[in-house]
Order: sequence, then C-alpha cells, then structure tokens
Amino acid sequence: KKKKKKKKKKKKLLLYLFYVREQLRQVSLTNLQNFDVLPRDIQAQLLLERDPHGNIQMSQIPIENLFIMICEKRLANKKSYKGKLRAQGHFFGYDGRSCYPTNFDAQYCYSLGLVAALLVNFRCNGYMTRVYDLEKDVLEWK
Repeated sequence: KKKKKKKKKKKKLLLYLFYVREQLRQVSLTNLQNFDVLPRDIQAQLLLERDPHGNIQMSQIPIENLFIMICEKRLANKKSYKGKLRAQGHFFGYDGRSCYPTNFDAQYCYSLGLVAALLVNFRCNGYMTRVYDLEKDVLEWK
C-alpha cells in the first residue's frame, strides 16, 4: 500500500515536471536548459514544497550535492582528466548561503583555494588545506 502511494506520487511529480519543462520550452530555451541541469530532486523542491509564506525552502535543497554533480560532469567531459572525483559535501544550512561574505571570509577561502589549486597542480592526493594564526593580520597567516 505504501509502495503504491509512493509510486503514484512519483508519477504525479514526473507529470508535473513534464508540464513545467513544456512551459519553460515555450518561454525560453535558456531557462529550460538551466532547469534541466538540476537533478530531479532539486527540480521538485523548487516546484513543490514551499514554506507558509510561499517561499522556496532553500535550506532543504542540497546545493553542495549539486556542485559535486556539476564538477563530476565537467570532469567526465574533459578528455585530459583521467582521475576519479571523490568529493564529500558538507551542509552549511540556510545561513551559509544567504549573506554576503565578509572580508575575512573572502581572504580565508582565497587562502584555502590557493593551496588546494597548488595541490591539484602538483598532483598531490590525500591532502587537506589548512590556514592557521587567523587572529593575526592576513599577511601573517600560515
């Protein structure tokens, strides 16, 4: 009985997604292509579940998994890439995606990204970037 209900709900969702895709196709192919990049679960979250005020529940959308999926697809299309991406997502919640970064955030992420890029460039596997002495001036970070 539960399986039947779940199957019926899934069928209804697929019909709704088909309808939305058709509407997007008629309005703009670019919008349709952007929508099609998203996995079905994220498409469904954008279309169906809203909070009491009618807003999309952004904290329920696993954006970190979307980024990983996009990276996997891009790497799969690169002929020069022979490795296998083994990414691990981390959920930061609604607050992690709703405000502008501070200067500290920008400097910190830049530092982590710079070291990560160097590790990739020199083909170093199994390493993790770290920045410490963060209480000091940016030029003194290690």
